[in-house]
Amino acid sequence: DEVTASRSSIPGVRIIAITDLAGASINLPVEPANNCAGRAVISLLDATRPGYGIDLVIRKGVPLSSGLGGSAASAVAAVVAANGLADAPLEPEALYPFALDGEAVASGSRHGDNVGPSLIGGIVMALADRLVPLNAPSWLYAVVVHPDQQVETKVARALLADPMPLAAINAQTNALGQLLLGLQYGDREMLRHGLVD
Repeated sequence: DEVTASRSSIPGVRIIAITDLAGASINLPVEPANNCAGRAVISLLDATRPGYGIDLVIRKGVPLSSGLGGSAASAVAAVVAANGLADAPLEPEALYPFALDGEAVASGSRHGDNVGPSLIGGIVMALADRLVPLNAPSWLYAVVVHPDQQVETKVARALLADPMPLAAINAQTNALGQLLLGLQYGDREMLRHGLVD
């Protein structure tokens, strides 16, 4: 996805247009609070209070409801673009909570599985409060197979509710990941968080 941000004398966030990369209009919410990109920038402005508003133009490159992280791509592109306008831009990792707020619009929860890699690149362990970059072997490649189907993230996550709540599965895998990384890197804080069962 591509997002262009411009400073505005009008406070808050406005979405000027949403199109695909070819310029065709896309039917997504233009109300910023109901849009992944808009909500992420609202969160950034609420935290930083820059004294100006931001206008966004969104060009979607990731197909809608494809399972390829389009909502995260929009949220991350928007906060990175908006952050670039700041007199004192934040480091990319500091944009994580704002992009998570944008992702929550699409999925109903703040999860960084697509936000983290979109924000800092590579393979990332996305924790609730930070990102941990992971090394990948040079011989590892990813292949995406995309069936001709659309499934919204909220719907897919709701299907995973039985027999175990998704939140419980996430908490357990999060703890296990931190335990393993804490052992690997000798990180006491990760070990502490990983010893929750």
